[in-house]
Amino acid sequence: MQERASGSRAVGAAVQALGYFRDLGEASRGKLRSAQEQEKGFSAHCLRMGYASRGFVTETGDSQAQFGVLLRMLGRGEGNLVLIADPDVFGTGKEDAALAVLEVESMGARVQVIDGSMIDLMGLLVAAGMRGARQGQDLGDRIKAGMRSRAIRGEGLGKPPYGYRIGASRRLEMHKDEAETVRLIYTLYTQKNLGIRLIVRHLNEQKIPTRKGRNWSMVTIRDILRNRAYLGTYTRFGMRVPGSHPAIMTPEQFRWAQQKMDQRKPKRSASKAEPFLLSGLVFCGACGNRMVGVTRKQSWTRRKDGTKAQKQYRYYQCQSRTNQSVCSYHTRRAAELELSMVEFLQAQRAKIVATRSKRATVSPQTVKRDMQKAEVDLQALERKLRQRLRQAASGKLTGEQLRSGAAPLLRTRREMEERLAGMRNGGSGDPNHAGGDEAGQAIDRLSQGWETMALGEKRAVLEDMMERVTVFDDRAEVGLRKV
Repeated sequence: MQERASGSRAVGAAVQALGYFRDLGEASRGKLRSAQEQEKGFSAHCLRMGYASRGFVTETGDSQAQFGVLLRMLGRGEGNLVLIADPDVFGTGKEDAALAVLEVESMGARVQVIDGSMIDLMGLLVAAGMRGARQGQDLGDRIKAGMRSRAIRGEGLGKPPYGYRIGASRRLEMHKDEAETVRLIYTLYTQKNLGIRLIVRHLNEQKIPTRKGRNWSMVTIRDILRNRAYLGTYTRFGMRVPGSHPAIMTPEQFRWAQQKMDQRKPKRSASKAEPFLLSGLVFCGACGNRMVGVTRKQSWTRRKDGTKAQKQYRYYQCQSRTNQSVCSYHTRRAAELELSMVEFLQAQRAKIVATRSKRATVSPQTVKRDMQKAEVDLQALERKLRQRLRQAASGKLTGEQLRSGAAPLLRTRREMEERLAGMRNGGSGDPNHAGGDEAGQAIDRLSQGWETMALGEKRAVLEDMMERVTVFDDRAEVGLRKV
């Protein structure tokens, strides 16, 4: 039977959004006070902006338990944008919000308020009044008051948009080379009719670097096309100050770009996308970048009887190709790759059991001593991180110095928190790995119950066993976790 394709559309955007919510109470001045309101606002904002919703986590009371869940989701590559209703969701302490944003950024993601305002770490530090603000004043109020005061004076706050720099007077000044690139992006989009993916490819092929000298991505181009800063308008936390700095684009050019983006925006439902089992574990063998899950729906008309048909395809694709239009078209069908991992673990079962059975049994006294040491070390790490935040707030560290210096501290802290959690649960301090017998039983359960097991259960076993899956065109190489 011959069939004629009538088109296909990728389900899932370069912006993968996760939500982080908490009841803010009546004291909050924001519109989205309750967690339920925040969840609805999250879904509506994702639909409006064309973001792919990857789910959300909600805290109860003063707990921060779900923040660790959020970080693990980011670590698996399930999101590159975290949407919040207000910085207060991270805690009311004067440094809590800045520390949370720093940790999210260390996972390669950004933080955005549901109304569309981006959270800038350095701006947050300055606006939060960490250099002598009244202790009793609410964090959210300090942020908004500080930003309003500086914006009204026409001063730039935090990292300037691409195309600008902060001058000696602390106002935004045009950066000649970057401004030319911004104009090129708008020209390619509105006059040359290139889509965002093709613009990314053009800039990368022409060796036009980003501000940090890296490849362009679809997320960056989309942000530039949506940013009203190029009209000379300063916008932060819902406040707009027109004419605060030189404009790069005319109102007509900017309006043209917005109309085209609205016309090209794919129609998506607000339903949550089904996650991919191997997210965060799969890497491209050609370039070493992560491979991301992509869902594509293809529809066609059957020539025989004229009826419509549709099929959904799920596969892993190199992120360099998907988001930056570099690297080649390396893909692997999701079901095929995932099933091959089960077959691999079954083939390696004896080796895994033998290796893990060699671990020495740890006495309760040793576990208690290790717990005490881990708790002391965690407190020391916390002090170092907060000290770096204060240094950045006072101007002793740049944003880049803050991030680079904090990255290894944050990574060590996450590892220590996982180890400590394992010891508190009665383990040996190695919470992520089953012993020999347990590992063998887990592999058997995975093999025998593949069709019926929940995705979370499958994921837990695979994360326990495998460190990394490197996919080449003709094979996949699995790195087992060392124990």
